[in-house]
Amino acid sequence: EYDRPVFGPVARSLVFEPDSAVSNAGAYGVDDRHIVRYTFSGRAARPYLTEDFDKLRVRAEAQLSPHFPALTESKAVAQAGRHWEHAFCAYSHRHADRVDRIDAAASAAGLLLVGDYRRGTSIEACFRGAKEQVESVTR
Repeated sequence: EYDRPVFGPVARSLVFEPDSAVSNAGAYGVDDRHIVRYTFSGRAARPYLTEDFDKLRVRAEAQLSPHFPALTESKAVAQAGRHWEHAFCAYSHRHADRVDRIDAAASAAGLLLVGDYRRGTSIEACFRGAKEQVESVTR
């Protein structure tokens, strides 16, 4: 939590590149632009996951501040963190078969579906799945 809003009224989150230790940063809600959730995930994050939360926050702030300059003027006033070793399981049992069945049923109904079921449970995976679907339509 910061002493002032980090995000503006329009943009309240950012998804970083796959090779980034910080996978995303976002506000908790429309009116909570001073509360930022930083997520460290993936291979790039592994070397840092043993660091204390102060170091992780500083690392995340360094990545976010070029995109949201208000962060450089903000002071952290509270923080909470959690290491979750197993985090989300990104795929269901026989996931590819499940996606194929969903796509077949959607296609039969004249629909094209997007969502985190396509590429896993993370917000980044949801965006990747949506991008793939948009690209398939625009081809």
